[in-house]
Amino acid sequence: MKKTPIWFIVSMLLAGASVAVGQQKPAANVPEQIDRFAAIALQPPPTPRPALVENPLPVLPAIELEATRSDPSVDFPHRLIMRTREEFQAALAELRKQYAPFLADYTPAAPVTRARVELDTFQFRMEEPEDLRDFSRVWRGEGAWQTVRIPDYRGPMGWWAGYYRKVLDIPASVWKQEAIVLHFGAVDYKCQVYINSRMVATHEGYFAPFEVEVTPYLRRDSENVLVVRIQNEAIMTGADSWIGGGVDGEKIYADVGPGWDDPVLGWHECPPGAGMWQKVYLEGRPKLAVTGLFVRPDLKRKTVEVRVEVDHRDNTNRDIDLSLSI
Repeated sequence: MKKTPIWFIVSMLLAGASVAVGQQKPAANVPEQIDRFAAIALQPPPTPRPALVENPLPVLPAIELEATRSDPSVDFPHRLIMRTREEFQAALAELRKQYAPFLADYTPAAPVTRARVELDTFQFRMEEPEDLRDFSRVWRGEGAWQTVRIPDYRGPMGWWAGYYRKVLDIPASVWKQEAIVLHFGAVDYKCQVYINSRMVATHEGYFAPFEVEVTPYLRRDSENVLVVRIQNEAIMTGADSWIGGGVDGEKIYADVGPGWDDPVLGWHECPPGAGMWQKVYLEGRPKLAVTGLFVRPDLKRKTVEVRVEVDHRDNTNRDIDLSLSI
């Protein structure tokens, strides 16, 4: 039998109590809205554990601060008083010169083997019933679209779907690379990615980045249309504190949503909306490329652990050499 966490039961009981005290019970046909975060705030503080011991306050020496009525016998360091902007800029330039050797980047420049173009503007609209019967309407750009900048995050909460559409302008620096990869920093929640009417990738999640090679689907002699269909979901714990009603969905949700521009729900402590809320870009790169690097020093053993993730787009076995320098 699945166990319900005690803190969750207490939270819901307190939430119900906060509504019942001093308020009239809502009508039967009106869903009762419970603010879960208010319920958490109303919880009594937890009982201190015996193992926790409060540290005594340190005994600090008596320090006399500089003031107009200080003891004249106390020797305070001289402070430079700056009264004009020019004096401030001159002092700032002197400090920058003093600390410049410590802020310099002595890392040798790495050879540039990739070319990237940011996809920071899209057309967006909600899904319409006619789109389910004729998906080509989206490719033709039919419907009421609005221009949005990425990152873009929006409501409403619960089940809905929408489209991001963009005609790609691919520069020659990307075309000349061996492989062209479409990268998404993060999409909330479910999405399907289409290039020129072909679905090339699907993803479900919130935080994780993902990418797909789109080289076989791009056209050099005509326009290339990118469409991303996103689907929002109801969260697994319901949405009582936002929209009322015990609607449970599949969305595994962490309370760190960016929110959106709405005075009622959009700003309310990470509401579960949806959208492309991290960077999107096209990147031309070699077919054999490093896609991940993890470095962990071990000072006690005087060693360094290095993990390198290599992506090989040829889908064939191949021996490679990696050279590392520290």
